[in-house]
Amino acid sequence: MLTGADDGALPRSLSSDELCAAARLAGFAPLPLFAAGWAPEEIGVAGAVAVRGLLARGLAVVREAPDGPGLTPAVRAALEPLLDPDTVVEVVRDEGPAGRRHHVLGEAGDRLVLAAERMPSIWSLQAVAEPAGSVVRTIADPLISGGVAALASRSLTVSARALSRAEALLAQDGAAGLARMLQGHGLEPADAEALAVLLRSARVLVTVRTAHRLDSGARSADAVTWLDAGSAGLWLVTPAEPAGDPDGDDAGPHDEAYTLTAAGQETVRDALAGLLGTADPKEERCLTS
Repeated sequence: MLTGADDGALPRSLSSDELCAAARLAGFAPLPLFAAGWAPEEIGVAGAVAVRGLLARGLAVVREAPDGPGLTPAVRAALEPLLDPDTVVEVVRDEGPAGRRHHVLGEAGDRLVLAAERMPSIWSLQAVAEPAGSVVRTIADPLISGGVAALASRSLTVSARALSRAEALLAQDGAAGLARMLQGHGLEPADAEALAVLLRSARVLVTVRTAHRLDSGARSADAVTWLDAGSAGLWLVTPAEPAGDPDGDDAGPHDEAYTLTAAGQETVRDALAGLLGTADPKEERCLTS
């Protein structure tokens, strides 16, 4: 269970539009992961409605200055880890038996705020006192299935186009044609059959992404993704070298590809620890004090 830090100025919940509007009012570019998916011609209206909501709730005020409304100083300070973070970590569980889950942890200085998407585009906010790595592990560890172990050292590489078409086939009750379609995308028959079994068994896809602000102001990003394929085991998903895809006129010469590697629980946890950094001195101080 996460320990909340006392911050009375932090709103208990905000919509994606309100978080984006709050960032603009504070003079920051909104984090892309909070984008609500509006069409370009709709963004202005959605932003105006969000600003009105912030004003109505007392989170923003109309200033006499010509640059218009702004967040109250206390709200701006409380929200800064989500508006202009030094580090941001995103945990996404795609649709599965228990539904979609999406968490965003922002860190600015020594302050951390966790946003949890409880319903589409509505985020519950909580200031947390634990180190960032502990918070992320608390969220992600229950998503690392303890079920059947996948076949050791087995790996399968497939194009993103093939995975997209496999998803469409499964949605159309076309599981019987999966292996044949995968062979058409360059997989050997044995690999195509193994991947077809894996995709038919897939239950949950989890991605943990990190982005750290560099001294230059740019952000460095990395991610760990794993697939819980139920009876077919756990699989780490990593980008592979681009490969050609012999699939007719629409096949590009450099299709994105992914390698799925059989993994046990500890392998996934080790990959997650490597992503989060186990030698974070700030975290070690908290854990040993």
